[in-house]
Amino acid sequence: MTFHRLNPFFGHIEERYPLTKPDSSKQTWHVRINISGSELDFRVGDSIGILPKNDPLIVAQILEQLQVPADKLFNDPRTKEQYSAFQLLSARYTITHLHKKVLLKIAEYIPASLQPEFLALLDKDEDWIRVHDLSDWLQFAQNPPIPFDALLETLTPMLPRLYSIASSLLVDRERLDLTVSRLSVEAAGKTRPGICSNYLTQIAPLFDPEVGVYLQPTKHFHFPEDDLMPVILIGPGTGIAPFRAYLQERLARGSNLGTRLGSHLGKVWLFFGERHSATDFLYEDFWNKLMQLPFFRMDVAFSRDRDHKVYVQHKMWENREELLSWLDQGARVYICGDAQRMARDVEAMLLAIFQERFHGDMALAKEALKQLRKEGRYLRDVY
Repeated sequence: MTFHRLNPFFGHIEERYPLTKPDSSKQTWHVRINISGSELDFRVGDSIGILPKNDPLIVAQILEQLQVPADKLFNDPRTKEQYSAFQLLSARYTITHLHKKVLLKIAEYIPASLQPEFLALLDKDEDWIRVHDLSDWLQFAQNPPIPFDALLETLTPMLPRLYSIASSLLVDRERLDLTVSRLSVEAAGKTRPGICSNYLTQIAPLFDPEVGVYLQPTKHFHFPEDDLMPVILIGPGTGIAPFRAYLQERLARGSNLGTRLGSHLGKVWLFFGERHSATDFLYEDFWNKLMQLPFFRMDVAFSRDRDHKVYVQHKMWENREELLSWLDQGARVYICGDAQRMARDVEAMLLAIFQERFHGDMALAKEALKQLRKEGRYLRDVY
């Protein structure tokens, strides 16, 4: 059977624990999902689609405000299928970060005398609006008698979230690992957690097959099956996930190749970055064991361990001569993580390294990077 977003496989969370220490300013979790019976044939670099659910306490509160029984059946306005009111607000529709059309619909059902005060809230800054959920807005409107059907028609459908798979099928066919950053929005003294990251790390019960998943194969982020090929991996934060999977696969294949006559054949060089080494070194034990092997090298950048911030691109610059040597030996470069800042900064650093090689000629530097892309040796999975 082929599983997809409209027909997911329901697995269960078998294990989860924080990768960051209690004193960390971030929360990053390891989540293991049992997919036994799915026969999902995933590869390193693939992603898994997760169908999240809203916080059941907030859903129950909304239904109480609307005076709608949780088990009352309604037609989904999109699919025309019947679901209970609780199911619709739990898994079918988004009840956070509401679109203005939802709020305007609520305003239609409140007394005219209250409308100006309510509509004035729409002029608040974006963070303030994002941090308040549907329950908050119904409370601001003093719980107007808006029909459940009318409300549903304005809500945004719940969309799946994609996560890079952090484990290799060669290690375990029945389970897959995810590296999940528990996100949140803060404003006006209120914190709202991210829907899917909160679902995976806090809400979804352990060992209960309720987690809807489907495979999202990569079209461009494939890793070499030839273990003689040198590889450079750049993955700060949760961008480390597919690289953990790749190294698991290398170990499973038993191809712990070291140097051969002074060349870089078979070697892997990982650049990893986070905030603090003491609290944010994700999968530290795994990397420490790998660093005992001759084929693996790791450079780390913990940005807030020093007075001045150091990121992965700075480590690249410090090691630029050897980096160029690896590229000359045919190394592939893989980048995974934040698109807006990290990936942009890493690319700018690669251009700077090439520009220095070509004595300041940026045109030649851009051509060198273009050639890497053309050869399929510069691959990015950014979000």
